[in-house]
Amino acid sequence: MIRSGIKRPFQTTVFYSIQQRYESSIASQFLMEQSNLVTILTLNRPKAANAMGSELMNQFSSALENLEKCQETRCVILTSSSKKVFSAGADLKERALMTSDEAELCVSSLRSTLQRLADLPLPTIAAVEGVAVGGGLELAAATDIIVSSKSATFGLPETSLGIIPGAGGTQRIPRLVGTPRALELMLTARRFSGEEGFDYGLVQFLVEDGLADVCALE
Repeated sequence: MIRSGIKRPFQTTVFYSIQQRYESSIASQFLMEQSNLVTILTLNRPKAANAMGSELMNQFSSALENLEKCQETRCVILTSSSKKVFSAGADLKERALMTSDEAELCVSSLRSTLQRLADLPLPTIAAVEGVAVGGGLELAAATDIIVSSKSATFGLPETSLGIIPGAGGTQRIPRLVGTPRALELMLTARRFSGEEGFDYGLVQFLVEDGLADVCALE
């Protein structure tokens, strides 16, 4: 069953062919594949809850560079290799080892990469299953449409850590849910379900658990 308010349904850059899965000399944390005229981008770091560390974001940036020049795709779907987690946000273990200057550069790079996603001249869809919190929610919010399972978990926990969302969430979330609701979500740092996200206007298509990818392709 699908609910919708509209209808049913950083360091080095390597260039890759649109027809091939993204590969690197180390385990690929970000997959890119073509299905007809649709490009599917898959977060592939499930053991780390798809935390957005420097290597994953470097691979993501390379994929976006490819898409910016690609003539062979008409739509982009962003998903996860795990049904339990979309993305838990920034890699805090990696961040803890950085100097303040390095951490600032990391946040700036994350912000600019998500802006590149938002600026793609193609429709973009986030297929969300499981947890999408912090930078994970900001990542989904940088797409044009969010397809979410009912039991998906969203949240902006940054204020509970004494910081604020740093990758565009303070701008994008209010546009989607309105300023009062966005402030409530950011200041309380509470988590909310896919169903609540649909009611708030964050989620455009609400589906049964396990069907976000399938419905995004529709």
